[in-house]
Amino acid sequence: VEGSRRTVLLRTATTSERIVAVREATDEVLYLATNLFAVHTRTGVQRGLVANADDAAVDSVGRIFVCDEDAHRVRTIAPDGTITNFAGNGTDGYGGDGGPALAAALSFPDSIVANDDVVFIGDRNNRAIRRVERATGVITTAVGGPGATQPFPSGGAALNILIPSPLVFGLDGMSRVYFGSSGGTEGMARLASPGVVEPVSNGSVAMPNQTPAIDFRLRTLFKMPFTAGNTALLIPDATSRRL
Repeated sequence: VEGSRRTVLLRTATTSERIVAVREATDEVLYLATNLFAVHTRTGVQRGLVANADDAAVDSVGRIFVCDEDAHRVRTIAPDGTITNFAGNGTDGYGGDGGPALAAALSFPDSIVANDDVVFIGDRNNRAIRRVERATGVITTAVGGPGATQPFPSGGAALNILIPSPLVFGLDGMSRVYFGSSGGTEGMARLASPGVVEPVSNGSVAMPNQTPAIDFRLRTLFKMPFTAGNTALLIPDATSRRL
């Protein structure tokens, strides 16, 4: 479960990867799944096309950001149900840094986190984490990219960190993004400051009890609800069956 005081996202564990959003104020239930976006209200159903809703995030006013993976775009769903493009021009590729997010090329974006200031996108096939400044709409590469060579989850220059299949998990109170990889690489890191990555967990201890996080081996991280704050992190580790 993830959300603001107005909208809550619930992800199911089914093969359909359905994401359900519940809007408390209007009693709306929104279903996001392959080839379908539907808003179910007490007065009827509204539908719109989303090619493959693979992940979603929500800001403080209930605006939903959806990774439309197969369309190589990120879309937004406004509180009134209107769908608009937010990032990506629909082309499978890599480019557009420093310009409008709508003109940029993405390649199968499949994870996303957002707050009222910034959106981070896991740009899967580009092995990159893209950053969109909401005030300006400008997109940049925050971590990784096609030319990166430094193995994840090491720290160092952000643009040189090679992430086999980036998954963004959450933002803390300082808008630092936490991320991992679904490509068989264990561990988690964060963008500690612009241009600098530091590992959060890259150790060998499989079943910790009050173990320093840096020594803990996170084994299988899925796109599940992730909570980050200034004092604690909640991390779902599926293989170890631990939180």
